[in-house]
Amino acid sequence: MEHDAAFDGWWANANSWYVANGITKNDFDGFKLKNGFNKGDIMILNGEKPADIEVGNVIVFWSTKKDPIIHRVVKKWEENGHYHFQTKGDNYKTNPSSIKGIFLDETDISEEQIVGKAVARIPLLGYIKIWFVQIIDSARILLQKG
Repeated sequence: MEHDAAFDGWWANANSWYVANGITKNDFDGFKLKNGFNKGDIMILNGEKPADIEVGNVIVFWSTKKDPIIHRVVKKWEENGHYHFQTKGDNYKTNPSSIKGIFLDETDISEEQIVGKAVARIPLLGYIKIWFVQIIDSARILLQKG
């Protein structure tokens, strides 16, 4: 979800997939967290009813990977009384399109997979956890060698 530039610069590089899928610059400009977020940001989540999640929202969901995924909703539909979502990461370099693979299929996310919707971010605070985990991992490696 990292953006390398301000919104207009990011949109100039990222727009082709969104426009081809019916999301205009004006639409995206109105999305919450339109400027994405960065490694080290803490995301504040709110549990949401699937009916209340909209295109443009950033959601956290489970896949078959060990860690949850956080991407933007780009499509929503209802099937047999259950909501389904398609997401896409904002980083056009690593996510040029929605991912559909063996470990992650973000083209059809069921409402049961959703953890919550991102409502705010706290920049950089997550680096405390990242550094702590790196220190613990380094200590574990040293103890194993020792």
